[in-house]
Amino acid sequence: MSTVLTFLLFFFIIIIVTIHILLRPLSQGFIRPLLSPLRTLPGPKPFNYIWGSVKDIQSHDPGMAHLKWIKEFGNTFVFKGLFSINRLYTHDLRAVSHIISNPDTFVKAEDYKIGVSKLTGKGLIWAEGDLHKRQRRAMDPAFSTQNVKHLSNFIWDKALQLREIWLSQLDEARSATSSDDDIDSGYESASGIQWIVKFSFDVIGLAGFGHAFNFLQSSDGEEGDELLGALQTISKSGEKMSFLSTIMLFIPIARYLPFVPEREHAAVNALSTCRRVGGELIAARKQQIAEEDEDEDEKRKDLLSHLIRANISPSVPESMKLTDENVLDQIPTFLLAGHETTATSLSWTVAELSSKPAIQNKLRAEIVAAFPEESDFDLDSHPSYDEINSLPYLDGVVKEALRLYPTIQFVKRAAAKDNTVIPLSEDITLRDGSVVREVRLNKGDNIDVPIAGLQRDPKLWGEDALEFDPERWMDGRTSKIRLPGVVQNLMAFMGGAHGCIGYKFAIAEMKIFLFTFIRSFKVELERADMEIVRSSDVFITRPLVKGEFEKGNRLPLKVTAL
Repeated sequence: MSTVLTFLLFFFIIIIVTIHILLRPLSQGFIRPLLSPLRTLPGPKPFNYIWGSVKDIQSHDPGMAHLKWIKEFGNTFVFKGLFSINRLYTHDLRAVSHIISNPDTFVKAEDYKIGVSKLTGKGLIWAEGDLHKRQRRAMDPAFSTQNVKHLSNFIWDKALQLREIWLSQLDEARSATSSDDDIDSGYESASGIQWIVKFSFDVIGLAGFGHAFNFLQSSDGEEGDELLGALQTISKSGEKMSFLSTIMLFIPIARYLPFVPEREHAAVNALSTCRRVGGELIAARKQQIAEEDEDEDEKRKDLLSHLIRANISPSVPESMKLTDENVLDQIPTFLLAGHETTATSLSWTVAELSSKPAIQNKLRAEIVAAFPEESDFDLDSHPSYDEINSLPYLDGVVKEALRLYPTIQFVKRAAAKDNTVIPLSEDITLRDGSVVREVRLNKGDNIDVPIAGLQRDPKLWGEDALEFDPERWMDGRTSKIRLPGVVQNLMAFMGGAHGCIGYKFAIAEMKIFLFTFIRSFKVELERADMEIVRSSDVFITRPLVKGEFEKGNRLPLKVTAL
């Protein structure tokens, strides 16, 4: 091709991309709001056309801007997203339940699906309709209660391995202390989050795919497993959404522009690496299953083995089987989603326990009273899955952390057709003064299904809604709340047909980690005056040290062996 033709083709592509970039926000932000029934609902004035009300949301803790608007406009209102696109928001529990119970009517919003596909490919979190049903059906056996009990052995293995690493570091700290000095039995670690991340990556690698990362045994900065490196790159790309990153959720073709941030390209390349290495894992596991007898094969309880067995089983109809591509999509989906929820929730739980010694001591007292002998606490003889779940205060601590610190603040849905109706449990007053008990939407109108806001709403949880109080789950205060999640009164794992399939495993992982951690160590923040906060302008809300944002996500701890 001549130089002139190459130039003309490049110029033509630039023009098409520019038109697309300009026209889509124009139609979404100017034309659709004028035609949508949502224009009749009350709501806050946007900051400007480009940012809508996003700047206001980012200036508050997760869910708190919406709670401020609820006081002014009531439980159901409309605010402006980027490019002033209408976004319905409601705390009406009848409406929320209706939305998540009808996934064919309220589908995953297009920009949400683009963001998910960029991070994890087209796995279970991305899929809808028949594809989602087939994927879910194939995975259900891996997340049954019985299988989670078996997989919990992997969690114990890694939790106890981390315990031994920390005990060894404490011994080294004591040995390094001069005998003439006062010996402090604790040591300081600025990498609390990093240890939790290593633990959760190792666990999901084994339980999900029979893949040993051995990340706990690696040194910080050490070049590690290729798949692990790719997953870390993808995970970091979700830590903070730049303006250009957000633009690409609406206009995917914009990622090919020359000024796109390098981390966007790195994330795309990392996902390609995940798929390549994932394909190798699938091929190797297929061969292993083919060469093993049935009894030996059945010993493999990880998710990948379940998926492959379901695909080759003659008892499963062809219409219910997944393609190799479908199976491949689950590898980055579950390695990232399965790791991220637990690691983030555990980080916040440890942060709360570190700053609240009374709660930490009460949790430790329950654990020690139930399992006083050290012999009850090793890899060969540890509490069972049912015994761990029988501890009420531990259950309260985990649920309270999931309530106050959900990994995701909300999920986005969109009406699948015009004249879609959402019923409400209470009347709302429209801008023209009329009173209705339903909301109407046109096809494509956006809905934010709240998680952080609902789980922090004082009207549901009381005036102490923002306080970390595990006992609210034990004294009956939550008995009258009816949040429609897969875990009663929690939206952290969502609900309905698209509720998190791995919630039992995630909760077991949190409980086993905390049991091991609090049973063996006293933990404090590195400094008494340290304040741990989080940011609303990120996709993944891990802890930050107030005044030290430039250092990134951190949880500096002082750990003491007991």
